Amino acid sequence: MIIQVKGIKQVQAMMDVLPNELNKELGNKAPKEILTRIQKSARIRAPKWTGKLAESINLKRPYGKRKEWKLVVESPYAIFQEFGFRPHGVQLFRSTRSGLTVADWAASKGIDPKKGVLFVSGTPQPFMIPALQSNLGAIPNILLKSTKNAINKSIRR
Repeated sequence: MIIQVKGIKQVQAMMDVLPNELNKELGNKAPKEILTRIQKSARIRAPKWTGKLAESINLKRPYGKRKEWKLVVESPYAIFQEFGFRPHGVQLFRSTRSGLTVADWAASKGIDPKKGVLFVSGTPQPFMIPALQSNLGAIPNILLKSTKNAINKSIRR
């Protein structure tokens, strides 16, 4: 009895290319797609007094690392929006780090402070954690799609 296997050269050629294609898809494209979805969701959820917080949510590559992506929030007050802060007094002339002052913020909220200090409480307004949570379900589908793309590219070669 003779058993003849046809197409073994094509299978071997595909297996030679597959690791590189998987590395491209799963090492670069899939993480970027996942982080881009989270970025968009976080920008929508970010508090919108001036829009600076939403603008500061960016996707970047760490210096010298071509295959890595980072989602960064560059606004210095983002952590206070996400997690809140203890109630305290703030001077009205103090900068909000968005180019405006506390007095400008108070006026936009209809607050007419009588003294030079405004008492503020730090109720959290999370935007990053909900953005991440709402996109967790998409991760398996993105990874599956990327794996299929890598296999199809390997077959075509």
